[in-house]
Amino acid sequence: MLAKALYKDAPVIVLDEPEGGVILLNGTDIREYHFPDYIGMFSIVFQDFQLFAFILGQNVGTGVTYAQELAEKCLRKAGFGDHLDEMANGMDTYLYKEFSKTGVDISGGEAQKIALARSLV
Repeated sequence: MLAKALYKDAPVIVLDEPEGGVILLNGTDIREYHFPDYIGMFSIVFQDFQLFAFILGQNVGTGVTYAQELAEKCLRKAGFGDHLDEMANGMDTYLYKEFSKTGVDISGGEAQKIALARSLV
């Protein structure tokens, strides 16, 4: 595996080196990229991701403090913009009702869009 050859503690989810031919990214053989730069071009969203009963922005920005404009931009890129516009408290809307009675329940598809936005931050 390309990652194991370069980094002993590399994540399990990486691309194998091709056995024949080349894999091109933007016309460049992937072996020509600096490995951390190459891996940094990708994000992974697992099927068993977890959203937290915090505000939407914190879920996307993965912290109590976060870049609000970036989080909102990523939500819109992930296809969550229309739903965001309908939320009375916008980015400050609590997901679920554990910490706020005004929290909103999120459907499976909406949760996937939020997880996708998180990976884009």
